[in-house]
Amino acid sequence: MKFHILTLFPELLEGFFSGALLKKAQDKNICAIELTNIRDFSEDKHRRVDDTLYGGGSGMLMQPEPVAKSIEYAQEKSPKARVISLSPSGETLTQNKAQSLADSKEDLIIICGRYEGIDHRVRATMVDEEISIGEYVLNGGESAATVLVEAVARLLPGMMGDQNSSVMESHSPALFGQKEFPQFTRPRVWRELSVPSVLVEGDHKKILDWQMSHIPGLSEEEETMMRIRLKSLPQKSKHLIYRLPTESDIDLWMKWVNDPKVTEKLILDPPFTREDEEGFFEMSLTNLGILPFTICEKENDRPIATAALTRDDFNPLSADYGILIGEKDCWGKGYGTEMTQKILHIGFEDLGLTRIHLRVFVENVAAQRVYEKCGFQKIGVAKKSILKSDGYHDCLLYE
Repeated sequence: MKFHILTLFPELLEGFFSGALLKKAQDKNICAIELTNIRDFSEDKHRRVDDTLYGGGSGMLMQPEPVAKSIEYAQEKSPKARVISLSPSGETLTQNKAQSLADSKEDLIIICGRYEGIDHRVRATMVDEEISIGEYVLNGGESAATVLVEAVARLLPGMMGDQNSSVMESHSPALFGQKEFPQFTRPRVWRELSVPSVLVEGDHKKILDWQMSHIPGLSEEEETMMRIRLKSLPQKSKHLIYRLPTESDIDLWMKWVNDPKVTEKLILDPPFTREDEEGFFEMSLTNLGILPFTICEKENDRPIATAALTRDDFNPLSADYGILIGEKDCWGKGYGTEMTQKILHIGFEDLGLTRIHLRVFVENVAAQRVYEKCGFQKIGVAKKSILKSDGYHDCLLYE
């Protein structure tokens, strides 16, 4: 992976990228970093690259031509590179964003703005996306470039001495986007402060319990959800396996939610984009108010359905249940009843819920039979409560 960094001040970056792990990564050809001075593409004899703003306003703005030519110069070396402008108005950099950039294996052209920024015509026609490292303003994008490159590069295979170093850490998928628990090393007693005894006794179950209970900022309900995700899944029933969703499920979700026969009697209203499903995937894993499931056939491990329990915002002991069986050849096999019974058991026994509720279209008689067989009782009707492309639908309320 190659990082082309376009800047007015390459000297600010040379030292940072020539030391520590980034230097080793370049020596091992894990990544390459090239600094390009935007001033080299100025047509002004004094190498000027800025000018006053049309319409007035304080400060200066980077002219379009030097920036455009520096982008084109980098694109000659990496024709398929993704062009990123660092800007406080861009999408905030997250661990998930860094992971997606690393996974893409695309070369990155990174533009470091200065002054009041870059002429909008370049931003509109030559930049693929804008990224911000936080809700504050810097004098230029060079500091942000170091953050972006290090956040992405450390996730490349072979970059870390121990690849597990980037697995169980703050904001990682392994911790469902949460912050990391406290950690300790030798000596066991330092300045009269001792390492918690549970961490040195070798009982891995107790160690995990301690770690989960010391993740900062978690409510009691979120801690319970974290434990279930880490310790209680996957689970099995007679014909099925219940696991957490993975990124590989997104393609299946796309097929299911855009199939009119699958969504005909569901609250879902297609079409849905891949961006929609990727957003749902990220939300379902990082939001500890949700317990999401991918449900697979036991005999072949084939994903056939997706489901979730979503805690109510104002009553954590109550949750909404939703289910979608996407593989049509599995309809009529009794799977809906089997998976509903299993998920109800997980909700009441593992999550400690006291109430589970759902909505179902009046015309979806088959689903109503399943829910009533599993113990749901009808408590009311919500007239014209759901609008789909074919009009309003009445819903039965069950709990």
